[in-house]
Amino acid sequence: MTGRYVIVGVADARSSWFSDLTRWSTSGLIAAEYIKALSLDEARALLGTGRKVSALLVSDMTPGIDREFVALARKIDSAVVVVESGGRHSDWDSLGVACTMPQRFGPDELTEVLNRHAKRIDPTSRRSAGVAVDFGNEVELGSLIAVTGAGGAGVSTLAMALTQGISAMTPHSMTALADLTRQSDLAMYHDVGDVIPGLPELVEAHRGDTPDPELVRELLFDIPERGYRVLLGQRRSRDSAAMRPLSTAAAIDGLRRSFETVVADVEATIDGESDTGSLDIESFNAAQRHAFGVADVVVLVVTGDLRGFRRLAHLINRLAAHGVAPSRMIPVVNLASRNIAVRASMTRTVAELNPLAEAIHPPVFIRRSRLIDEAHNTSRPFPGAICEPLARAVHGVLANHERVRSDLPRVASPLITRAPRSKVA
Repeated sequence: MTGRYVIVGVADARSSWFSDLTRWSTSGLIAAEYIKALSLDEARALLGTGRKVSALLVSDMTPGIDREFVALARKIDSAVVVVESGGRHSDWDSLGVACTMPQRFGPDELTEVLNRHAKRIDPTSRRSAGVAVDFGNEVELGSLIAVTGAGGAGVSTLAMALTQGISAMTPHSMTALADLTRQSDLAMYHDVGDVIPGLPELVEAHRGDTPDPELVRELLFDIPERGYRVLLGQRRSRDSAAMRPLSTAAAIDGLRRSFETVVADVEATIDGESDTGSLDIESFNAAQRHAFGVADVVVLVVTGDLRGFRRLAHLINRLAAHGVAPSRMIPVVNLASRNIAVRASMTRTVAELNPLAEAIHPPVFIRRSRLIDEAHNTSRPFPGAICEPLARAVHGVLANHERVRSDLPRVASPLITRAPRSKVA
C-alpha cells in the first residue's frame, strides 16, 4: 500500500490528543503526516490551497463546525472525524461526519479509523479532486407544495388559503405555511405580534445540528383559526447572504420532517451559477432553488390578462428547465371572471402558449371576492369557495404521483448528506 495519510488536527492547543499526534507522526507510530490548525478558518485556508488531506480530526468544542465545513471537506474527499469531549451534544450523523472518537485514544485506534474512513495520499499528486457524495440514507419527509407567481397576483394570499384548505381536508395532520420570500408579507398578514423567530433562526438551528421536530415546531406561530402554523420569513435582504445553502436546504427538509404538509410561499428567483456565472447569486437563491427542486407540487399564480399568461409561460419554462416535472405544476388564475365562456377561452390560451400544457394540470380559477379583504383585515379564516378548489387540485396531483411511485423505493432528499457513521469505543 503506497502513500501516507495526511491529517489536519483542529483543536485547542491544550488538548492532549492535539500534541500526541505530533509525537506519534514523528516517531512513526502512525503512518501519517500531521498538520496543526488552531481554528476552522485556518483549516479552510489549508483546504483552499488544493492540498490533498486524508482526514480532519476536529474537537467537538471547536466553534463553527457545521454542514458547510463538513461538505467542503467531503467535496475534496477528506473524512471529518469529531473528537468528543462530552461538552457538546450534536447530531454528527446528520452533518455528514465520518465517525466520532473519544477524547482519549491511542495510535492503534486512530490507525483503525484512518484505515476505515480515510484515503492514503500519493506523494506525487498535489491537488484534490471532487468526489460524488453518497445520499443513500432514507429520510421520511412530508409533502412540500411551493406556491409562486407574478408580483401582485395574490401569491401570498392564495398560499394562505391553500394551507387552510389542506388543513381542513386533513384535520388530524400537522400543516405548516413557510415564508421563503424576501418581502416577508406573511408576518404582516397574520399579525402575530412579532417578527422573531423566523426562517433565519430555523436555518441557524440546522447549521450545526438536526433539531428535534418539536423544537422546529416551536419556531413557528400557531394560527388556530385557520388550522396551521406559520414560519415567518427574512427581516432584511442581507439575511439571504448569511444563510448558507446546505444549512438552508437542511432547514427546509427539517420542516418536512416536522409536518405532514408544508406550503411554501416562494419567489420564482432560481438563477444559479449556470445562468449567471456567479456562485454568489446561486447561494443567494438557495432557499428558492431547493424548495422548487424537492417540491411535490408547484402552484403557479397569475392574473387572467395577457401579461399574466405571458408570465405563466415563462414560469413553466423556467421551472421545467430547473427540473420540475410539468405534471406537478398547477396553474391558478386569480381574480378570474365568473363567465364560463371566458374561462374556457383562458384555458385554451394557456394551452396555446405552453408546449408543455398537455402534461400540466388544468387551470384552477379563483374568482374575486370581497371576503378575502375581510379575512385579511380580521385574520379570520378564508372562505371555503377559495380554499377548497386549491386544496382539491393539490390533493389530486399528490394522489396521482403517489400512485405512480407506489412501487418505487423512497429516495432521500438530495441535500441531506449523511455519511455512514461509526463510533470508536
